Amino acid sequence: MSALSDPTLLVEGVVLAWGLAAPPGPINALMAHAAARRGFLAGWVYGLGAVTGDMTMLALVAFGVLRVVDAFPWLKLLFALVGAGLMAWFAWSAWRSARRAAQKLGSDDEDRPTAWWKEFAKAYVVVTTSPYNWGFWLSAGSSMLSRLGANLAFGFFVGILAWTVVWTGLARAGARRVKRLAEYVSYAAAGVLAVFALLLLSYAAVQARSLL
Repeated sequence: MSALSDPTLLVEGVVLAWGLAAPPGPINALMAHAAARRGFLAGWVYGLGAVTGDMTMLALVAFGVLRVVDAFPWLKLLFALVGAGLMAWFAWSAWRSARRAAQKLGSDDEDRPTAWWKEFAKAYVVVTTSPYNWGFWLSAGSSMLSRLGANLAFGFFVGILAWTVVWTGLARAGARRVKRLAEYVSYAAAGVLAVFALLLLSYAAVQARSLL
């Protein structure tokens, strides 16, 4: 059965994707920050990296690889620490950009063109090292795939991809209309990323205690 043969499941997949993607999170923060400062494509590349990361995790679930990795607690600890470090670094970068914009110190590194593959890789690593993403794909994600098959999965990724376009476009359009929006978005992104860094550190602490 093709992914388009059951439009109901396709729509359900899109709705599920938007429900998961819309709440504030590190990828949304990175997309908005980059789009507001450097344009639509700069933000959308983060979204593409995230979608590719989710597709990778879906494939790992389908082949049973992710469940094997999940059996090793020290890997959970390692990935949580890597993720926390990344979130903290991204938060600092966003905060620095916002401060420089507020103090009118001119262009900084965040305003200069960056190789697309670097931004893509950042988002990909954020998604594939996140224990929260692991939790989704090992529970709801794997259940969705086993019970509802490719129809819902196809709709899910169509929805995720559509969200990246819509959210990045909104961030870019807002930055053009409101002169200081890029600054505000950078501050908000820094806050969201810092919160997720703390959450990942908390998760790492739990995993470390379980290993003792």
